[in-house]
Amino acid sequence: MSNGVSVFRGIRFAKADRFCPPEPVPLVDMPAPGGSFGAPASQNPDRLDYMWGEVLAPGDEDCLTLNIWTPARDNARRPVMVWIHGGAFIIGSGRWGWYEGKRLVQEEQVVLVTINYRLGAFGFLDLSGTGNPRYASAANCGLLDQIAALKWVKLHIDRFGGDPDCVTVFGESAGGISISCLLACPQARGLFRRAICMSGPPSMVRSKEFAGRVTEKLMRYAGVDEMEQLATIPADVLLTAQGRTIRSADFLGELLYAPTIDGTILPEPPLHAIRRGSADDVALLTGTTLDEARLWSLYNRILRVLPVGALDRWFQSLRLDPSAIRAAYRQARPELGLGYLAMAVAGDALFWMPQIRLAEAHAMNRSVTRMYLISWQTPVLGGRLGAPTA
Repeated sequence: MSNGVSVFRGIRFAKADRFCPPEPVPLVDMPAPGGSFGAPASQNPDRLDYMWGEVLAPGDEDCLTLNIWTPARDNARRPVMVWIHGGAFIIGSGRWGWYEGKRLVQEEQVVLVTINYRLGAFGFLDLSGTGNPRYASAANCGLLDQIAALKWVKLHIDRFGGDPDCVTVFGESAGGISISCLLACPQARGLFRRAICMSGPPSMVRSKEFAGRVTEKLMRYAGVDEMEQLATIPADVLLTAQGRTIRSADFLGELLYAPTIDGTILPEPPLHAIRRGSADDVALLTGTTLDEARLWSLYNRILRVLPVGALDRWFQSLRLDPSAIRAAYRQARPELGLGYLAMAVAGDALFWMPQIRLAEAHAMNRSVTRMYLISWQTPVLGGRLGAPTA
């Protein structure tokens, strides 16, 4: 125990063979406080890790563990918060240093849970083309991992001082997209009462057709002829093929590994299901930051000085009048240069507007719905990031 908070690290909640649904692991013996974090999900190194000063331990396919911070292991039945990490569905872990939960638990008297789930090809590769029922849900294994963790919490969190009937799921970026999907997923119904969707547009899911194209490209880079061969090749070969697929000119800039509308785990687009009332008993808080896209300028510096012609072509691809858009944004945010203006439009188009659509869909069922906008500007890098996603 440290400052009145007990931490339980690396608790296994499920196990899974590659591309197969998770199988629950019951809590037989109560773990002692402390312990070591479980391995992160298999993943390639990414610039974001180093930008935040984080270096993850080597990943492993055997990664389905969770971590718990609690004020006390008693019968107080405190509210429970389950964090689903971001990272574009290809990086991240519940053990990332900036997810340390002591302060939140101390100040709010909640029980905090952070989880791992399978990433990239291991968690979101469509193998329905094999015809093998063993891999029928491979395109959404990462989502099933999250559901398995929530089921574990429902069964066991009372032993850690938490209330299994008062669970809030919250997540950012890929974690927020996951929340949007969980709101629409029949298997997640009843596992949480509240949801906080942070910068997680419900539109960033894949069609079956697109997911199939990604699988075909990955197979080519992995050097295999049959889909089922992907289940047995070494993990590093699969990761290398995954990285090459992401960098392929065929998909540049698109989210290749993400939940897929497969007709079963995710029966329809999240907005459609939510509008029909799939989560009408869940209270929702959703929103974004003011400058969602500015973080991307650290990856691609040309965004800071985007040429006028390129900006106009991008607006036209969205069926927008370039001159009208520029005029509106210059009036609303006169401090922005052309590159930052483009990023402001991108952030609004890709994040802010989809979050509004999510709130509208949820509110149609008279469900509790709230929105936020974070406009606080970080002083990091001289303030040029504004209020970015992170």
